[in-house]
Amino acid sequence: MKSLIYFFLMITSLNTAAQSFDYAVTVSKIKSLIAEHYIVNEKVKGICDSLDKMNYTGLKPQDFVEKINLQLQRRSADKHLRLEYNPEYARKTKSGVDVSEDQRVNERKTNFGFNKIEILEGNTGLLKLTYFADPENLEDLISGAFNFLKNTDQLIIDERGNSGGSGGMLQKLMSVLLDERSASVLQIKYKQNTVQLKTVAKLQPVLETYQGPTWWTIILLSPYR
Repeated sequence: MKSLIYFFLMITSLNTAAQSFDYAVTVSKIKSLIAEHYIVNEKVKGICDSLDKMNYTGLKPQDFVEKINLQLQRRSADKHLRLEYNPEYARKTKSGVDVSEDQRVNERKTNFGFNKIEILEGNTGLLKLTYFADPENLEDLISGAFNFLKNTDQLIIDERGNSGGSGGMLQKLMSVLLDERSASVLQIKYKQNTVQLKTVAKLQPVLETYQGPTWWTIILLSPYR
């Protein structure tokens, strides 16, 4: 099975030096995080050297982040390697506020990535997923979607444009679609270790007898770039 490599780097707030438009400390911190955590070792030096050569004079924080992201994409071709400038998030976390509920509220507005569920002509089921939300407490949503589609003759899962997200949601979905238990569905590599996600028991009790479409399942994906 092809390894899937994920690396997320979020800068939630520029430090005091960066707020006064001196980005040297921020760039140094970014390079340190990349060197410590990014798993594609052969690209680390090139990425870090390229950040040193950039001119950040006069940039506003958001423009600085966009310039850094452009360089990260050019050097790594890895869409997971990016920065986000989010002062409000930083303010809340520094104040001890639990920001996870904010994320769930935003995800709820998009139905946790379950964008479209319908039955097409020819008794073909369609499930459109725009991203993979954390599956915690979403058993009813997942069960409801597949129970709606369970009598179709074939199923299309449309993941074109899917922005990624939680490996746990992918694990849940594949546990519904695959009969085999403990089948490997995702490998997440970190600098120090590798996490292997496998299919688990089907959601209880709604899906325990779910067999899926009687013919076949098609998964639509965007071209890899």
